[in-house]
Amino acid sequence: MRKALDDDAYWQALDELAGCFLTVFSFEFEPQPRRPSSQSPHEQQWLIGVHHAPQGAANAVLSTHFPGLTVQRLPAVLFFQVTQDGNISDSCAATLLNDPADSAQAYNSLQNVLQVAVASLSRVEEANAVNAREIHQLIVEGLHDLKVERLIRSVFPGLKAMASVGSIARLVSDLV
Repeated sequence: MRKALDDDAYWQALDELAGCFLTVFSFEFEPQPRRPSSQSPHEQQWLIGVHHAPQGAANAVLSTHFPGLTVQRLPAVLFFQVTQDGNISDSCAATLLNDPADSAQAYNSLQNVLQVAVASLSRVEEANAVNAREIHQLIVEGLHDLKVERLIRSVFPGLKAMASVGSIARLVSDLV
């Protein structure tokens, strides 16, 4: 995943995919050798303190705002809303596939999650744009369908047609 996030072309593709629907940024819980900030347009200096958080503290923060998520389940895409008083509400996490030897898999996993979220958000009509909880639920339902689709693909690796897998995923998730 790190290789993908250090590549400007990947960031441009993510930015294009997210469009006006999502803000995409990244941070790490473990210190990693990084190139100097002046060369990395995606590094946020104010997030540096996160690098030095002990794993227990990181787990506490994650589990407080994203139930069930721990450092061991990272990388993940975190979806959340911030209330007017600065609290996090309506949160969920989508764990990404991350084979260190396959940066394309990591990027594709991230892209799939963002595509689901953007597709969910693009269905919201302007009159309903203030219904934050319901909008978040659309993303949660889409992520659930993606998880079921991944499970089906792992059991039946020969399935290629996305429409067929998506239909099966919806059918299975309706039964669950």
